[in-house]
Amino acid sequence: MRRINGKYMKVGIVTINGNENYGNVLQNYAVQEVLKEVGAEAETILNRTQYGHCTDSGEKINKLTPSYIKKYVTSQLNYKYNIKNSNQGLLKAVRFYRAHKDEIEKVKEKRREKFIAFKDEYIVHAEEVLDINKKWTSQQVDKYSYFVSGSDQVWNPIYPSTSSINFLQFAPKEKRITISPSFGINKIPKELQDDYGKWIASIPYLSVREEQGAKIIKELSGKRAKVLCDPTMAVPQNKWIEIEKKPEFLKNFNYILTYFLGDKNKEYELFINKIAKEEQLEIINLFDIADIRAYATSPQEFLYLIHHAKLVCTDSFHGAVFSIMMNTSFITFARNEMGDSMESRMQTLLSTFGLENRDYRKVNSEDVFKVDFTHISHILQVRREEMLSFLREAMNKKVQKESSANDVEIEQLIYDSKDKCCGCSACAMACPKQCITMVADKEGFLYPQIDQELCIHCNKCQQVCPVRKEENNVNDNVSCYAAYSLEEDIRKKSSSGGVFSELAQEVISTGGVVYGAGFSEEFKVEHKSACSEKQLENLRGSKYVQSEMGSTYREIKEKLNQGIFVYFSGTPCQVKGLHTYLNKEYDNLITQDIICHGVPSPLVWEKYIDKYSELQEVKFRDKRFGWHYFSMYIKSKKGTYRKRLDEDFYERLFLDNTTLRPICYDCPVKRSGSGADITLADCWGSDKLCKEIQDTDRGLSLVLIHTKQGKYLWKKLIENQCIRTERLAAEKALSSQSALIESAPCNPRRKVFFESLQKSGFAKLEKSWYGDSVIRRIKRKEIYYKTKLLFMIKVKDKMGKNK
Repeated sequence: MRRINGKYMKVGIVTINGNENYGNVLQNYAVQEVLKEVGAEAETILNRTQYGHCTDSGEKINKLTPSYIKKYVTSQLNYKYNIKNSNQGLLKAVRFYRAHKDEIEKVKEKRREKFIAFKDEYIVHAEEVLDINKKWTSQQVDKYSYFVSGSDQVWNPIYPSTSSINFLQFAPKEKRITISPSFGINKIPKELQDDYGKWIASIPYLSVREEQGAKIIKELSGKRAKVLCDPTMAVPQNKWIEIEKKPEFLKNFNYILTYFLGDKNKEYELFINKIAKEEQLEIINLFDIADIRAYATSPQEFLYLIHHAKLVCTDSFHGAVFSIMMNTSFITFARNEMGDSMESRMQTLLSTFGLENRDYRKVNSEDVFKVDFTHISHILQVRREEMLSFLREAMNKKVQKESSANDVEIEQLIYDSKDKCCGCSACAMACPKQCITMVADKEGFLYPQIDQELCIHCNKCQQVCPVRKEENNVNDNVSCYAAYSLEEDIRKKSSSGGVFSELAQEVISTGGVVYGAGFSEEFKVEHKSACSEKQLENLRGSKYVQSEMGSTYREIKEKLNQGIFVYFSGTPCQVKGLHTYLNKEYDNLITQDIICHGVPSPLVWEKYIDKYSELQEVKFRDKRFGWHYFSMYIKSKKGTYRKRLDEDFYERLFLDNTTLRPICYDCPVKRSGSGADITLADCWGSDKLCKEIQDTDRGLSLVLIHTKQGKYLWKKLIENQCIRTERLAAEKALSSQSALIESAPCNPRRKVFFESLQKSGFAKLEKSWYGDSVIRRIKRKEIYYKTKLLFMIKVKDKMGKNK
């Protein structure tokens, strides 16, 4: 009998379970195994809706347009007659089917038998079944502690099986959990949006498999969902290898495996055939009736074929997943289903692992077999822990009273008032009962909310709170430097002199991992990890938004205990939060903070970027107008936007202290110190500090070294000759940085701004808040050009003196 915290837990899995699809059955098995991992007894509940007994699916189809129904019928015919090439045509496929009907039906039956055998051996099924026309009794519901929906495309509106059952509407609200469900497509049909929004809003523990899915959930229900990996990736590789099985037909191990669920058009076939010919490889086509020897492949044999292939060519999400899991070279191809793009899940998958170049449209011919799997195991471990943590949290908590995030009552237990909480999340991660959730208030800042029914009053949350830790971490023996990267591209892309990138690259080059603020696919600011130079690009540059920490501290502790070198970059309160959470010195940890102006509201940032469709790139400190007069740069589908810091609405709000977190106006960490090994900042006033380094308006970093570990890493950079540096007089350098010890003064109009934001909306505020006249705008430009001119003259004079 399985237990969680001493309590027996039985969980019912609701997923896609009527198809002979490798991804379906293997993710079903994976969900079961992941639930076992967190201590639950899991069984899959058969959904009879899969077999056409769906009243509300029928009503749903009736709502849809004739063109949608036509696409559905065409898709089903293609599926029935196994059309893998649209150039082949339906008529030719039907003729082939009829000419080989007996043989095809025989191999199809063999395939069905193999799938049934797999399910019987590896998947535990419940005695009860779900039927849309038959309401479950309270006795049936009470047998289960929770129900989980997922994974795979259990919420795909294209599938006739999708109904309210998939959204767990048959179960009490407090028993509903989702585990990486996927919509499968980029947009929900308008006719279904109301139903989907209502069903999703009723689920208290929401996760989803793709960033696009999280966006859909936000749009339809206003709720935020945790983006988790597919459950198959949370099962260790060795477990998959244990169950794989060599197919009897496989004699030649020099083969390309193709696995297409959609259209394998002529262009794709020519590309694959060319590779096979050049490399003298056989082609094995899975799920293609024309390659009848492989059509009856079992799920275990599917794993084996992917594991031992020289190359996998696929449009299947799980085809790509298991290629990554097995470290097999692969190429992904675009897939449409009924005319709707299904690329969002593949894009999320590839970007998660830094493998965007495995897309058919991006791969170079010379790199077909070259895939960098160096950092895959680390990323898999991180994503696995994210999923396990999510499930433990959901199952260790009773559902909280539903309330809007804007109206939530914050428990006054960890802190006395909002100006005593920095939002670092150390308390939430330290809680042994995981009864603390970070919840956004009306201004968009996260604060801890405690589930009092689960709280055991151990005071761990207070013990790790960096605001409550009053001991002095200020080190008077500081070494100060001005520096910049000698790599011009790094310096150009960085906010200051590029020193963070050089420090981070040094750590990564020795097998370490870097944590810092980066963008999600929706351009929310979150703390993320980087194990490669490509992943590091997302962490480069200032982000003038408070980053969401998620489970970062917990992940770092696990890495440190595994002996992995970790470099953590954050605000002073985030660095101190990490140290108080760890409560232990680690030789394999470097922490780096910044001289912090304060952290702006994530809500204001979200409102600011709402007007841009399909964001592609954001730079808070673009250097087109120079380092001193940095600008906001945004690239989107509509084009590019660039305005100087004195023109852009968001930057102005930040710099005049309107949108900062309440605690930033009297920061306690500025007084006590963060305990960081290194501090980075802009080296403003370098003309008075530096004798050798010249400020050319391309960016210059101020580097403060506080500890032996900091000195060690800094010495490595100097030895590598990747930076130019100059030692500065400490007293003079520190006195030039008032923000090191002084907090930003609160803007007297701050309260009015946030009240107006709630009442009037961001767009109206943007037009009216500063009330700039034409004369004032002209004056600003005059100041800008005058400043630039004086700076150029100063630089020219100094260069002349140095000759």
